[in-house]
Amino acid sequence: MFVYGTLRRGGRNDINRLQPPPEYVGMGEVRGVLYHRTGIRGCASAASRR
Repeated sequence: MFVYGTLRRGGRNDINRLQPPPEYVGMGEVRGVLYHRTGIRGCASAASRR
């Protein structure tokens, strides 16, 4: 799972509060566009926008 914003480690909604906690494998990046639609946030990858 790729997380950003408040789901990141140390964020307000840290994803590591889940049980069992997910395994952290490292930092990463993705090319795409972030969007916010009626309370739902997401990312559309550059490949899906072709």
